[in-house]
Amino acid sequence: MRWFRAGAALATSVVAVVSLGARADAASVPYSDAKVNGYLGLCDASGHAVHAGSLDDRPFVGTAVSSTAAPADYAGDGRTATLFAFQPRPGVAPGEWSGDALGASTRYTNPAHPIGKLVAADAPLREFVDSYPPRWNGLLQLRLYLGAPDQPPYTQTYAATDIRVSGARWEVVRGGDVACDVGQATSIAELLPSADPSKSVAQAIQEQQATSTTLPGLTTGQLAAPTTKADTARPAPSRTRHGVPWALLAVPAVLGAAFIARRRRRTPFLHSRHR
Repeated sequence: MRWFRAGAALATSVVAVVSLGARADAASVPYSDAKVNGYLGLCDASGHAVHAGSLDDRPFVGTAVSSTAAPADYAGDGRTATLFAFQPRPGVAPGEWSGDALGASTRYTNPAHPIGKLVAADAPLREFVDSYPPRWNGLLQLRLYLGAPDQPPYTQTYAATDIRVSGARWEVVRGGDVACDVGQATSIAELLPSADPSKSVAQAIQEQQATSTTLPGLTTGQLAAPTTKADTARPAPSRTRHGVPWALLAVPAVLGAAFIARRRRRTPFLHSRHR
């Protein structure tokens, strides 16, 4: 009986140490971001929660699932979500961190849990790290930005999870789990017709437009950025104040922009001055 009690006590101690270690990792994240609303649960391509992996995994993760719902204006038909990574830097506000899209925008079925999806053709996390080396305790921040037809990209708040890069691996240090089966998700890359692999996605889109055809699940109107009276009064800004291209999260432009960023990761477009 004494052996049983001793074993139980040891098991309890191990659990306590592991739990404290997880909390210590989260507490060791040296920055805060006032715009964070919820976290991202990370899942592999088979639908299992993941908390660590290799920088060379393709895809980096299968999906990133938000713990918080999309705002009403971003919860209707045509809603999208796009997974970004950002490079925290000491003395630089979170809104000014360098970052890049990790894949194309994603259609998802459950507005209570927006989902960003990556596919095997997306670049591994190593390419982001090569362009934006972690400058602050090995940390990177993952954010999920939302889009909707006729709406600017939603960046006022976002679900986010922090990961730490060490050597050739990464691990979650602040975040949480969300059920991987709360909804279905389709990367817009998966809606593109099969094409010559030597051609860029942007070229494939241009060919589709030239032949006046539409992509499965997309209307012709979604192949062109929406225009408003404000657009005709003055040129639309090319970036938000966060350094994210306005069109990137809109369904139409992300078809080309996110993949150009993915295929040409050596010339990242967000806040290059802060590398």
